[in-house]
Amino acid sequence: YAISNEGDWEGWLKYFLKGVGQVSREATDTARAIIAMREEHRQVIQKEVAGRNGQPLLDHLCQNPVVMVASIERYLGVSYVTANNLAHAFEGLGILEEVTQRPRSKIYLYRPYLDILNRD
Repeated sequence: YAISNEGDWEGWLKYFLKGVGQVSREATDTARAIIAMREEHRQVIQKEVAGRNGQPLLDHLCQNPVVMVASIERYLGVSYVTANNLAHAFEGLGILEEVTQRPRSKIYLYRPYLDILNRD
C-alpha cells in the first residue's frame, strides 16, 4: 500500500532486508547446530560402533533422515543382518529412533537431525 500510494520504496526495502537478515541468521544457527550434532555423533560412533560402516551410515542419514534396514543394506552394500545390527546400534545410541513399532519393515528416523530442522 505504502509503495503504490506513497512511493515508499525505501521503507519496503528496509523491511525486506531486515527479513533477509533474520532468515540468514536462523539458517546459520541451524547449520552450526547440525555441524555440532554431527561431530558429536561422529565421535560417539567412532567409540561405540564396531566396523567401518558407522561413519558412512551417519553421512547417509544427513541426506536421508528416514531409513529402513533394507535401504541401509542397499546404501552400504552390506548384508541385511549387518544393516539391522547397525540400525539397532544407532538406536541404542539415540541417533536413530524406530517409529513403526512392528517386527518387520521398520522405519527409523534420524530424530536429532529432524528436530534441529523443525525447531522454531
